[in-house]
Amino acid sequence: MAEAATIQRVAGITVLRLTANLEGHPDLTERITAATGLPLPSAATPSGVDPVMIWQGPSDLLIAGGSADMIGLQRALDRLAEDEAILAGDASAGLAVFDLTGDTVLPRIVEWMHGSQARRASTVRKLAGLRVTLLSETEPAPRIRLFVDRSYADYFRQWLDATLAS
Repeated sequence: MAEAATIQRVAGITVLRLTANLEGHPDLTERITAATGLPLPSAATPSGVDPVMIWQGPSDLLIAGGSADMIGLQRALDRLAEDEAILAGDASAGLAVFDLTGDTVLPRIVEWMHGSQARRASTVRKLAGLRVTLLSETEPAPRIRLFVDRSYADYFRQWLDATLAS
């Protein structure tokens, strides 16, 4: 029997936002990679696990971690920002993070991830009329992690409940 989808608000996660003019400063890619220990993600493919780096746009990245040294990582990014066109900041207070898990999440992964059936993927899209960043995984168990503006957290949770019930 398929496991029903569950929705859980994620606590204990730090989310950093990194904004940089990567197209205008190609050397930043190497410096950001050196500071984070992660290759830059693509539009559909995140990099790393904890922390994970997610592409949100050509000059906008999210870096999320629960057990990683996120304070040390932010300090390393701040050092880059001293002499480059970079803004690195803690976005944790401004974002709510939800996990959807269970076997019945698989169809939502395909639907919400623009048809992707990749083992691991990320995207930014509109859900419930809001800009939401999604990180999906199909292994070891289906999961979608959603990042949404904290001021909409209650509304978004209600929308998730109604959407998954239908």
